[in-house]
This record gives sequence, C-alpha cells and structure tokens, in this order.
Amino acid sequence: MIETITCDHCHHTFNTDMISVINNTKDQTLKQLVMNGEIFRITCPLCHQRLYHAHSLLYFDSEKKLFLIYSKSQQFFDHMLYIEGQTGLLNDYVVRYVDDFNAFKEKIQIFDHGRDDRLIELYKEELMQAFKQSYPYIMDPVVYYDYTLEERFVVLSKDHDPLSFAFNEAFYSHYENNALLNHALHYDTYTIVDARHMRRLQELKIRTLIAKVTFEGHIKDYAIDHHTLINVGDLCEVSYKGEPKQATVLSLRREIVQDVQNKTPFIERVIPYETQSIARVQRHLEDTLKAIYEARTILHLDSLLRLLRECQIYIPMMVKDGLLYPETMIDHVDALTFIPIFTSLSEIKEFYNDHYVIVEDNFFEFIHQKITTVDGYLINPFSLEIFPIDHEFIKLLDQYDLSLFNQAN
Repeated sequence: MIETITCDHCHHTFNTDMISVINNTKDQTLKQLVMNGEIFRITCPLCHQRLYHAHSLLYFDSEKKLFLIYSKSQQFFDHMLYIEGQTGLLNDYVVRYVDDFNAFKEKIQIFDHGRDDRLIELYKEELMQAFKQSYPYIMDPVVYYDYTLEERFVVLSKDHDPLSFAFNEAFYSHYENNALLNHALHYDTYTIVDARHMRRLQELKIRTLIAKVTFEGHIKDYAIDHHTLINVGDLCEVSYKGEPKQATVLSLRREIVQDVQNKTPFIERVIPYETQSIARVQRHLEDTLKAIYEARTILHLDSLLRLLRECQIYIPMMVKDGLLYPETMIDHVDALTFIPIFTSLSEIKEFYNDHYVIVEDNFFEFIHQKITTVDGYLINPFSLEIFPIDHEFIKLLDQYDLSLFNQAN
C-alpha cells in the first residue's frame, strides 16, 4: 500500500510502500514485524530519521481459517467485509475487527495457541473484577492475553509497572465446558469481540440472523454468519440430510441466541441476485477470456479488444494530500491488490458514497497510467463472478493491438 509520509524531523514528504497485508500462510516472517511493532517503522530517505506510521492491517491465515483487521476506521472494516462477503471466501473463517494495535497482537497470539478469544474475554472480565478489588489504587488498568514466553495475562496501566498473572487452565475449562454457553458461542458469529460484547453473550442477549428458505418443496430454517451478506430472494446453498441443495431465501428474522433451536445448520453460501445486464456482460467476458487462453478463435479476442478500447469506465478514488488515489481491493488468498473499475455509473454509486471521487476514463488509457503499484484490475467487482485483468492479460492485449497496427500499416 502506497502511503504519503511527512517526516516529523525534517518535514520532507515522500511516498513509501507500507506492508498492509500479512499472509501468514505464505510468509510467517511478517508476523514477527507485527509483534515487535516494526511493521509501522519506516526511514526518512532524506534525513534517515526512524519514523512510526500506524496504518490499517489485514492478517490472513488460511490454515487456522482466521481473518483479522486492524484499523482506526470502522468504515474501512465495513468496506472490506462487504467485499469479502460478496466473494464468499470467508464463509468458514473466524473474522475479527479491532481498533487497538495491542488487541490485534493479542488476537494473533490467542488463535496461534488454539484458544477461543470469546472465552479469553470472559476470563479477562473475571480477572479484572478481582484485580480492581486487590489494586484499587491503580487507575484505568487494561488486561491482555500474552504467550511470549509462557501463557499468562498482563495488566497495563499508566501509573504502574506491568503486572503478570499465570493462566489457570481449570478456570478456562469452566467456561469451555458450559453447555448453555457453548450453544450461544456456536451461533455467535459477531466480528467485534470485546468485553462489552461478551457481557451480552454471557447474558444470552446476542441475536442471530435466521433465514427461512425453500427447496424441493421443503421450508427450513438456517442460521447465517454475521459477516455474510444476504437478502430476501437470494439463492443460497444449504445442506439437507448430508446432500447439497440450492434454496431460495423467503424471509429473514433475528432471534435471541437462546431461542435458536439446537442443531440449526448454517447456510453454506449465498448467491446474490444478479441483474440481467451484469449477467450478460459477465458471460461475454468469461467466454472471451476462455477463448483467449485456450486459443479457440481470434474473433473473440478482436471483439474484446474493441470492447475494451472503446469502453468508458468509472473508478472510485480518495483524496489524500491534495492528490487522487484509486481505491484498492485485496485478494487475501494470494495477497494481491486490485483496482476496482465499473462500467456503470449507477452501479458504482451504489457501493461508494460521497467520501469518494468518481472518475470517468477510457479503460485502455487508465490501465497504462501507472498510477500506483497494483497486481491488476477487477471489472464490476460486485457481480457474481469476478473478472480480474492482470498484467499478463494486459501484455496479451498490447501485443495483439500492436499486431493489428502493424497489419494495417
């Protein structure tokens, strides 16, 4: 992620590429940069002063099925969650959002050591109640789970040195073996897990979204993950007696978690409603892409080239330090960055509010501007099937465009 930085020491302004995506499955060395805080350290190229620049981070671990977001902006998290919800890639993942960097590091350690962060929050709540009785003179204490050397809890405060408390396995198991709490935990898929959330969960006041769906003459209830995007009328995939079924969502309702019937299954995947215009363009692009890479016919490539050369697109951009920067999307599986581009002005306005500047441009001209370092572009990214254009594909189009030019001359 390209960031514009102003040095606190010499006031020199420069651009630098900050690490914003940590794919722990592919590169475990980046996690250490998070744990020691070096992920936010940069050096001014003019005066060589070491600077600290905090920014949003995405942490992805496909082995542990974990997706963490650290950001001071709730809007950034909601936007990322919307994008991922459209792809369905996070259906079986634990998703968490924090706006505190220490909490971000804490979450990584909790899941690294096979603990449930919700049970850890309950443990911390009990610990803090006992702590405040024993140390009433310590103001505004905050407790974190830590496994740097051994499993423990550390209490931090502004007016006292850190205090350490050993982890009690029996106390943790007390929560772990509570049948009623386990039922609530099973249907609790909220992404913000903190002390306030856990107090509501402990009181069984958490609500779960339930969809009534129909398939093959059956009408059944299915639970929905909190981060899954769904509407009445959507198609979805469900499991019924061990067999996959395609169902239609009839209605949606929220239920107190204690009222959810035991063994109510979750919806496997949502298939969002797709307009005819998007479907038509998507089918054309998909067929053309297959034709290019499978070399079935050159006619399709010629059609796509003309389509893209003449295509007017719309790009969401943000203003930073007086300059326009295109919005980017992250593919967390391969840690790739794409710029979303739209072929419909009305569609882009559905997903990007007034905080964004909508820029109109010609597709071919835009992709050759080298505005920022990205891995490619996504055409109409919120449609059902994502169509990526990577640099290899752009080279193919350029080579074909050149060959046509040479033939014409």
